[in-house]
Amino acid sequence: MREERPIIALDFPAFEDVKNFLEHFPEDEKLFVKIGMEFFYAVGPEIVHYLKGLGHSIFLDLKLHDIPNTVKKAMSVLSGLDVDMCNVHAAGTKAMMQAAIEGLTREDGTRPLLIAVTQLTSTGEEVMQQELWIDKPIDQTVMHYAKNTMEAGLDGVVCSPLEAGKVHEVCGDKFLTITPGVRFADGDVGDQKRVTTPAKAKELGSDYIVVGRPITQADDPVAAYRRCVEEFVGYYQMKTGKEKDERVFLFFRLREKFETDRGFHGKKRTQWKRIKNNRDRNNADRSYCGNRDHSYIKIRRL
Repeated sequence: MREERPIIALDFPAFEDVKNFLEHFPEDEKLFVKIGMEFFYAVGPEIVHYLKGLGHSIFLDLKLHDIPNTVKKAMSVLSGLDVDMCNVHAAGTKAMMQAAIEGLTREDGTRPLLIAVTQLTSTGEEVMQQELWIDKPIDQTVMHYAKNTMEAGLDGVVCSPLEAGKVHEVCGDKFLTITPGVRFADGDVGDQKRVTTPAKAKELGSDYIVVGRPITQADDPVAAYRRCVEEFVGYYQMKTGKEKDERVFLFFRLREKFETDRGFHGKKRTQWKRIKNNRDRNNADRSYCGNRDHSYIKIRRL
C-alpha cells in the first residue's frame, strides 16, 4: 500500500515558521506532514489541532521508548489527538510495543497507524557495533527488529529505503515501510548515512517516504514537493480530501497557433506538452502559464 504523498517533516523551531511554510501551498491541497519531538515539545498539542483543522494528515514522530506501562499510558493520551500515525522504538521489546497498541486503541476499536523505528538512518554499522555493542550486521538487526514489530501486531517499521524490499520479504507486502533518508540526486545528504532518491525508494519498495529539508529549505517548496511526488509515483496528484477521480499531470502550454490543416483553417488550438524534467519546466511559455506554482496543472479525469 503506497502513499503517494511524501510525508513532509516539519522540523521547524516555531509555530509561525510552520504557518509561513504552509502558506506556499494551495489552500485546498491536503498534505501529509510529520511533527517531530522538537516542534511538539515546543508547541504542544495545539499544533496537532491546527494542522487537523486544515485537513492535513499527521505522523506524530515521538519515538516512544520506555517501560511497557509508561508507554501504554502515554499512547492513551496520544490516541485522543486524532493523528494518523505515531511510532515507538522497536528496541523497546515486543511487550512494550504490544502495550503501545493497547494504549493507542480507542474504545470504538479504532486507532492510528502504529509503526516502530528499527535503526535510525543516521546510525551507520560502525557506530552500531562500536558504540551500541550490537555485533550483528545492520541489515540483520533491522530485519530482526522488523520481525519483532510484526509479531507484536504493529503496522510497519521506519527503516532506510535500502532495507524496504528485504523487510517486505521477511514480513510481507502488507507490512508498511516508512522510509526517511530520501534526498534528490542533486541535493545535500546532510547528517543521514543510508539515503536514496525518491525514485530509487519507490524501486526498492518504500510505501511511505519522509522528506524534510529538500522540501522545507527549498527556494520553491511547492516545486520541490511536486518534484518529489513525480519522482516517487511518476505523476503529481493533488489531494484535496474531496475528489477521488482526478489525476493531475504537469504540462506546459505551448504557444497558441493557427491550425492550417484538417479543416481548422483560421482557428486557434492550444497545445500542451507533458513536463518530464526540469528543462521542460524552465522552457515553459510563462506568458500563457501565469502563476509559477499552479500554471502547469491540467486535469485528466480517470
